[in-house]
Amino acid sequence: MCMNTYGLSEKAAFFVDAYAAVYIALSTNRSCNEIPVQIQEIIDASSFDAYVWEGKLPCGYIDPSEAQEVLESLSIEVCHCSEFEGEVETSFPEKTDDPIDVLLNDDYLVYIPCEGSPSLFKGSYQAPP
Repeated sequence: MCMNTYGLSEKAAFFVDAYAAVYIALSTNRSCNEIPVQIQEIIDASSFDAYVWEGKLPCGYIDPSEAQEVLESLSIEVCHCSEFEGEVETSFPEKTDDPIDVLLNDDYLVYIPCEGSPSLFKGSYQAPP
């Protein structure tokens, strides 16, 4: 078996964690009016958020690769790494109420990179001084 290891560093990105993946999947199902029966029962019981936090939702809702497919179908630039090992953290934790600091081990990583170059119509992402 051959395995390659690559360094990964993104200046700024939106990390699609399991929680975000769930709501991306739910939003897509709602727009198509195709919410699975099991999920609708959990929503009707007002237990959806609790199931999300516990990681106990059925129907593959906590699979970030499903969120990746949805985002790509919406023409949103998405990057992914399979079997990712490393840390995902907020670059400037003092500037947020809930900084990200997650250690992943052999996980599927999905993120949306921020634009880092200027555009004719909008400025580039600016790092704090």
